[in-house]
Amino acid sequence: MLSGSRLSPIERQMGRLMRSPDEHTDDTTAPAADPPATTALGDAAAAEDTAAEDTADKTDVTDGDKGDADKANGDDKSGDEAADSIIGAPEAYDVAAFTMPEGVEFDAEMFELVQDDLKTLNLSQKGAESIVGLFASKIAPKIEERAAKAMDTAAATLSADLARDLQADPEVGGAKLRESQAYAAKAIARFIPDAAARSEFSTFLNESGLGNHPLLTRVIAGAGRALSEASTPAAEAEKAERSEAQKFYG
Repeated sequence: MLSGSRLSPIERQMGRLMRSPDEHTDDTTAPAADPPATTALGDAAAAEDTAAEDTADKTDVTDGDKGDADKANGDDKSGDEAADSIIGAPEAYDVAAFTMPEGVEFDAEMFELVQDDLKTLNLSQKGAESIVGLFASKIAPKIEERAAKAMDTAAATLSADLARDLQADPEVGGAKLRESQAYAAKAIARFIPDAAARSEFSTFLNESGLGNHPLLTRVIAGAGRALSEASTPAAEAEKAERSEAQKFYG
């Protein structure tokens, strides 16, 4: 008979079930031992399932990593191609081949000022064209807009300052301003007889602010005053008498 140490767990269990009743020490039936929660085959199957799951997980991770790597490599390749297209300065840029955005005219003179810098940046023909086009279409208009706004602000400030100075001028400003304006209008009408030209000159004076310049007002109003004095009857008589005297005395 085989010893108990050599019996497998199943064989020992079967032996308990097949043991005769008289082998028990009392009439109480011994409870059957609980079967093991797992068996060797179950453990092996579970281990195999776990290994399969681990393999699947590793495969998924590996495939995912590979896909990410391929995607990254693809992006890098695309980035490299884009970089290659804008770098590599030529010996000389082909100015005639530059294509500007719609509504923008290529300025060859301005390009000459920056072409050496574009070469220093190692920009290709396409790269230089992109930079110049971007500047011409987006940056240059903003610069012009700011410059125009600054000029308008400066003109408004100048006009206000001149108007203040004109009011304070002792010869043509303050209480004498209306009289000065009348004399100035007479001088302008005398020396600019054409109505359209006078209108243009008036617009210039108003928009530039020079119409309030105290010194210019003195000059033009003084000319008008001289014309008014020269056209009075007494002045004409004096001029005629003097002419007769000159004739008499040869």
